[in-house]
Amino acid sequence: MLFHADCVSAIIDFDRNHYSYIWHDIGRAILSFALEDDKISIEKINAFIKGYSQHLKLTLFDVADSLRLSWCIEIPWWIQPSYIKIASEKVSRFKNEMLWLTENWFKINSLLSLND
Repeated sequence: MLFHADCVSAIIDFDRNHYSYIWHDIGRAILSFALEDDKISIEKINAFIKGYSQHLKLTLFDVADSLRLSWCIEIPWWIQPSYIKIASEKVSRFKNEMLWLTENWFKINSLLSLND
């Protein structure tokens, strides 16, 4: 994270640089910043879209797709027997995000106020 005065001015993520899909990075960012207490924050998503769109066009439909792609990529990582009983905060958070996506797969568009 880069800061300007007392606020975040940019987020730089080299985690999967030249390794994964850009939509996965977007989905992961949305899950990490906008999903709290099993509720997705449209306000935070719209702020993300506004900032991201200064560089590349991004829509709510893209966000919906990126969330689903993140599930497809990450589900084998976080939902497996070796992690089920681990109480680590990080593992629990990722596992719960995957479970949230599973439970809301068919509701993502309506949660984002998208009309199909």
